[in-house]
Amino acid sequence: MGEGGKGPVHPKPNLRKEMSVSDLRSKRRERRYPRRTWPQALVLLVSVVAALVLALYQFTVPAVVPAGAPATEFSAQRAM
Repeated sequence: MGEGGKGPVHPKPNLRKEMSVSDLRSKRRERRYPRRTWPQALVLLVSVVAALVLALYQFTVPAVVPAGAPATEFSAQRAM
C-alpha cells in the first residue's frame, strides 16, 4: 500500500517517449537540413542558371577595330 493507505504506489509515468540514438540523429538531421519543395528547387536552379549565363555573357571578345582607328584606341591590325 502507498502513503496513507490509498493503494499501491506507482512511479510517475514517463511522459517522454524513449528514443534511440538513431532516432535522435535523424531528428537532428531533419531540423538542420529541411527538405526543399519542388518550387523552391526550381527557383534555385533558375537563379543559378541565370547567374551562369550572365557570367559567361561578360566573356565576349571586343569588336575588332580597323587599322584606321584613332591612335587613342587599340587596333589589333596595327599591332601586327
